[in-house]
Amino acid sequence: MIRYPVTLRNKPDLLYDYRDVNRDVFGFAPHVGIKSYPRFEVMEMDLEELGIDKQDFTETVICSYTAWAKRYKAKCVPIRMFCADSALRRYMKVSGYQTVKLKPTHDEEILYTELLVQRSYLWENLSGNAIRLRDVIRNLRPILDPRWVVLYDDNDERRPMMKATDILADEYMVKYYKTIGDVLQAVYMERHG
Repeated sequence: MIRYPVTLRNKPDLLYDYRDVNRDVFGFAPHVGIKSYPRFEVMEMDLEELGIDKQDFTETVICSYTAWAKRYKAKCVPIRMFCADSALRRYMKVSGYQTVKLKPTHDEEILYTELLVQRSYLWENLSGNAIRLRDVIRNLRPILDPRWVVLYDDNDERRPMMKATDILADEYMVKYYKTIGDVLQAVYMERHG
């Protein structure tokens, strides 16, 4: 499990705004775990780079997702929705900005490919097909990023396997894991008892 070098002294300011606005709108201030701090830091950097006020962004995005949250009986706007590029596009649309496409970096593209592979592995196994990770990779190989394929073929340690596993474990709310297989097993046990 990766530990992020974030302490109580350096929580992102956007996190405080997120909690305060959720408290004002929904009457509930969600707990934000330390694993979510990097999401807020990245969004905060994007906002500063674009010259957008954090408080205005937070209020606009949370208010625009209020109907969705009430429809699905959510206690707040989820962190994954608030810190997503779609929230930034929504803010820009509401505020009258022109939509800006954020070009992913080389590392992000490799991470996206790793996530695609691991999500496909989970989906295949959860839908009843017992399949190995290498078989998933063999099936997806034509559409995978060639740089990721080189890292896979060379068994390179720069492949972001653990980072992708952390993201998927967070999505499936799995707390204890070391590998993607542990995440699969926890999700399978939760669904099938």
